[in-house]
Amino acid sequence: MLQVEVRQADGSYSPLDPNAVYRVVTNDFMRRGGDGYTVFRDRAINPYDFGPALDEALADYMAMLSPVEAEDIPGNRIIRVDKIITILHTNDTHGYWEATTYRGVPQGFEYLSTLIAQERARNRNVILLDAGDTFQGNAFAQYFRNATPNPIAGGMNMLRYDAFMLGNHEFNFGPQTFATMLGQLQMPILGKANLVDDGSYGFINERVQEYVNLNVDGVKVTIWGTTNPRVYRYELPTNIPGLTFLSALEVARRRVPEIRALENPDLFIALNHIGYAPYGDEIDSDRLMAEQVAGIDVIIGGHSHTRLDPAVLVTSPVNPKGTLIAQAERYAAWLGKVTVGLRAKPGGGYEVVYRVGRLIPASSATPDPAMRAYLQPFLDELNAYINQPIGQTTTPIDALRAYTEETNGANLQADASVYVLEKNGIPVDFHLSGAMSNRRVADGATPENPVTLTVNDMYTLMPYENSLVVISMNGPQIKRVLERAYRNYWYYKYVPDRGGYSYYTTCMLDINAGGVITYRDAYPEPPDGNNVVSVVFDGTAVDFNDADTYYRVSTVNYLAAGSCNFNDAGVTIWPLNQIVADTQYYVRDAVIEYIRDRGTISPAVEGRLVFQRP
Repeated sequence: MLQVEVRQADGSYSPLDPNAVYRVVTNDFMRRGGDGYTVFRDRAINPYDFGPALDEALADYMAMLSPVEAEDIPGNRIIRVDKIITILHTNDTHGYWEATTYRGVPQGFEYLSTLIAQERARNRNVILLDAGDTFQGNAFAQYFRNATPNPIAGGMNMLRYDAFMLGNHEFNFGPQTFATMLGQLQMPILGKANLVDDGSYGFINERVQEYVNLNVDGVKVTIWGTTNPRVYRYELPTNIPGLTFLSALEVARRRVPEIRALENPDLFIALNHIGYAPYGDEIDSDRLMAEQVAGIDVIIGGHSHTRLDPAVLVTSPVNPKGTLIAQAERYAAWLGKVTVGLRAKPGGGYEVVYRVGRLIPASSATPDPAMRAYLQPFLDELNAYINQPIGQTTTPIDALRAYTEETNGANLQADASVYVLEKNGIPVDFHLSGAMSNRRVADGATPENPVTLTVNDMYTLMPYENSLVVISMNGPQIKRVLERAYRNYWYYKYVPDRGGYSYYTTCMLDINAGGVITYRDAYPEPPDGNNVVSVVFDGTAVDFNDADTYYRVSTVNYLAAGSCNFNDAGVTIWPLNQIVADTQYYVRDAVIEYIRDRGTISPAVEGRLVFQRP
């Protein structure tokens, strides 16, 4: 005979009483007698329609009743849990707080604020985590980066985050701005596990922690994690003085068992900003950590902008119980939700018996009026700035195909970079860098009907912070960089998934007016190190064999540090010891200044990049 026990108010379980009346939750289909369940239709007393939220509530509850440990309770489909903890998470939100859309998808913390409140109303045992790249990425984040109060820090405090992990973009602005922004956070800041500060940077040693312990309804939770170990590839040394970034995977192998032995947590969470899966020559990722390190129950990830819906359980011989990996894509378009079921252990403590994760779309909520009221003064100030007109264009500015082609958007950026550098007394022979983003603005612009450009258009084209740097380079050094640029082009254009190489428009090098880069496109033959035919600037050809003649080449710090595959085994191929000007001047500001000085622009594709076919 089937024995059913019912949980009582004191937490104990008693046999089902056939004469008692119980409140039973089911779905509307079954309540009306569907699938033969006429007992609900014919004998239910005062049936109550919970409304459109029933499916959500039922799914959350029934998740706890799934078969998860058949070897522990053979033949049963129901597993008892004593505690349910909800982990809500965000990552790579990049400054998107206002309710808006990106490519038609609603996004912004105005929506997520509503969802967070709803989840807290359903389960009081909620942990809220952010996996980084939060203080940079759009005009809102950049404009207020040095402000006190900082609206992003204040918003996170308002939402009561339990922990924040440093992302690589938090380091974009240097140590002073870093401390100004993050010093206003009222929750633990993590990242110290694989980040060493010799004292030169400041703030890190005082405020950043390796891990934090929480007590959630009697459950001991440890939140540990790692920041991105490749920050040194994204930033010049001047932006990260005194900092050393260690392999997240190597640190995890050592520290996870040590921390578990020391703290004995019931639930161990890793909050990472290292990416879901490795690409190119990356050696760290959430998947590798889950496969190679036992003892992590849940990884909340960031960096790779991966949409994991549902979350992925990764097991391996090293980690047979597995680790659940969750990530919520980007731009506050999703609220990640991981549900963890725990069962009391004899003698005290709890064991994790169930883990499941999914994403809740921002589109499923209405904006939170309280969050909007908080943001409004900041938005008013920002809008007054970004809506300023800066000039006109007689043609759309287009960088949509900048991964593999010359575009007028990349040309505009290259020309503006050289113009502003020389305007400030920094001579340049030529510029090498790509477009900052694959965007397009000023649709419909013509010579007869020019379109007025605003500061906001420049943020659309160049959302990230990239500063201008000038390097003295000889012919062999220039050829080495351009051969890598050709390799990027070849894999981006001809190989599915780009051969695993990091993929950004910045990686396709362009040159300023008066310059032409000629390549030999030998497809289907792969790059062989001899695909760059020539570089000519102002009628002068660079001699690739001449190591004694040097040219002043400008680029952006992101490339110079070795990003976009411009590195060998993690070491940049740009000669950083030959920098002659590290301006800390954003390329976006250079384009704004260039347009303001000219009044009207007409950027065009001019044959600056030539690809010769056999």
